[in-house]
Amino acid sequence: MNKSATDVPLARPGHTSPRLDWPRREPALNALAPLPPPAENHPARGAPLLAGAAQVGPPNRLYHGDNLALMAALVPELAGAIDLIYIDPPFASGGDYVLRSGDSVTRAYSDHWSGGLTGYLDMLRPRLSLMRALLSPTASFYIHLDPTAAHYVKVLLDEIFGRECFQREIIWRIGWVSGYKSAVRNWARNHDTILFYTRDPKTFTFNKEYVPHLPGYSRRGGGEGRGHPIEDVWNANAAEAALTGPESLDSIQIKSFSKEKTGYETQKNESVLRRIIAASSNPGDLVADFFCGSGTTLAVAERLGRRWLGCDSGAPALAVTRQRLLSLETHSAFEVIVLAEPAEQRPAPPEADAVPVCNRTVTAPPSERPEPVEPVPDALWALAQPLLPPEPRRRTGRPPLGARQVLAALLYVRRHGGRWSELPRGYGSAAVIRRRVRAWEEAGVLERLEAAGVAQPRDPTL
Repeated sequence: MNKSATDVPLARPGHTSPRLDWPRREPALNALAPLPPPAENHPARGAPLLAGAAQVGPPNRLYHGDNLALMAALVPELAGAIDLIYIDPPFASGGDYVLRSGDSVTRAYSDHWSGGLTGYLDMLRPRLSLMRALLSPTASFYIHLDPTAAHYVKVLLDEIFGRECFQREIIWRIGWVSGYKSAVRNWARNHDTILFYTRDPKTFTFNKEYVPHLPGYSRRGGGEGRGHPIEDVWNANAAEAALTGPESLDSIQIKSFSKEKTGYETQKNESVLRRIIAASSNPGDLVADFFCGSGTTLAVAERLGRRWLGCDSGAPALAVTRQRLLSLETHSAFEVIVLAEPAEQRPAPPEADAVPVCNRTVTAPPSERPEPVEPVPDALWALAQPLLPPEPRRRTGRPPLGARQVLAALLYVRRHGGRWSELPRGYGSAAVIRRRVRAWEEAGVLERLEAAGVAQPRDPTL
C-alpha cells in the first residue's frame, strides 16, 4: 500500500517532517544575541518600579525594542520558565496601521516586508524558535493570524515544535457582516485563525472552559450542568452569540461603543485573551506576549493574577500599553525597559513575491529595477545592531542610507571578492557606502563586527 502525504512521520529524532522552503532561507538561529543597551534620553528610560504587591520571580516587565534580540538575551535567564506565550504578530497583510487618539492619527506599524511573504517568514522563523526555547515543559503557545499566512506558519510551527505538539486550529468568528464586507464579490471573510501548540504533547496545562447555557435549558435527567463546552470554533453558536458586554466575542473593531478601545487599529478583545489565559495557565504563572501591541494580553494577565512579560518595537504600542496597565483598578509592580533603537522595518520591494511551498519554490519574474538581493537576515541584524554607531542625522533632501542597508552592502562585498566596483546598484551608491564603512572602520566598529562573527575579515590582498 502506497503512503500518502499524511503518512509523513513526526518531527522527532530519527524522523522527518514536511519543511517549508524558500530562496535564501537562513539556517536555524544558533547564537544568543547580547541584550541591547538601554536607549538614552527616552521618556520612559529608567522608569522605577511602580507600587505593587511583592512578586515571586522576575517582576512584570514591559520592553520597547526588537523582540528577536530581547528573546535571545532572555534565554539564559528564562529558558523553560514561561508558562504561556500568546502572540498577535503582523499578518503579512501589506498594510499600514495607526493609533487614533481624539483628532490625532499616529502611524503604529507597517506590515510590509522585503521579499513579501518570504521576508515575513524570515522575520518570524527565528522568533518562533526562541519562543519555543523559553516555554516551560507544561507550557502552551498560541499565535493569532488571518488566512493570509496562517497555512505557511502552520508548516513552520510543525517543523519547530513537532507535529505532535499541534493541538487545535481555533477559528474565531469576528462578528456580524455588514457594509463593504457584505458587498464583496466573493464569500464574505469573517474569521481569524489561532493556532494552538504545546511544548509537550501529553503534559500541558489546560483548564476546561464552559459557556453558560441559554435561559430555559434543561438537561435530560434535570439540572443545568456546567454549561456548553467551548469548541474550537468561537463565537459561532447560540450560547456564545448570547454573550454581551465585555464577555461578547464580537471583535471590538465592530463595536462602536466598546470601553476597551484604545485607538490601536489592530487591538484584540479582552474576552478572547481571557479565554486563552484562563484555559492555558494558572494563577501565578508567567505569561508573555512579544508582539504586545495595545497590551491586551498583559492587561488580562494582570487581572487574572498571572505574572507577565510584554514587548513591542513601536513607540505608540509602548505608550498605549503602559497607560492601559496604569489605568487598571489595581496592578502589580512592573518595569518599563527601553532597549536600543529597534531595527527599521524594510520596505517591500516592487517585484512579485517568491511563494514558499513545502517541496519547491515558484518565483515570479522580478522587476527590472535593481534591488538588494541579499538583505541582512533578522538573526544576524540582531547580533549586529548593538555594535553599530547611531544613525547620522537626517538632513534636508534625500535621506541617508540606513545602517542595515550599509551592512548588507558590506556583507555582499566581503562574500563576493571584496571589490566595491562590483557592488550591484540595488544596494545604493557604492561611494556613499564606502564612506560610511570607512567611518565604521575608524571608529572600531568593523573590528567588533568581525569579532562577533557578523562580518568575515577583509582579505588583505584586496
